[in-house]
Amino acid sequence: MTSPAPISPEQQGAYARRIADQLLQTLPPGWEYAQVHFREIGHHGEVNAMVQNVAGGMEQWSPPAAVAERFHELREAMLGGDNAWYSARFEVWFTGEQKLRMNRSEEPRWISPPPPEAYQEELRLSGGSAQVLPDWLRAKLG
Repeated sequence: MTSPAPISPEQQGAYARRIADQLLQTLPPGWEYAQVHFREIGHHGEVNAMVQNVAGGMEQWSPPAAVAERFHELREAMLGGDNAWYSARFEVWFTGEQKLRMNRSEEPRWISPPPPEAYQEELRLSGGSAQVLPDWLRAKLG
């Protein structure tokens, strides 16, 4: 299996805009800032979020499944070689500012750790070569 061609910065930006659009459609009323964390290995994924309200208080928020789907689409487009990432943090402010950070090297901080088969699936999704995977992920493969 060959690795897909890397997506361009413009394509990556288009995916990030889809994430932002989905968030803006679903954030609770009175929000000023939101931080969404997405983690995925193989087909094991999870998402959690915090929202700051206009009074300055931070509260947990459960984003709808469509938000996780937008993250998954971005990750899927970037799988293979040095493009793959395992967790991401998306921040959005009421002013319109946005920031997306992707983690390509560190093991995600799981809420619910993936089952062993998720690591094997990740190897398959990344083209079948463990050489492109970070050390922590190769160690999980045994």
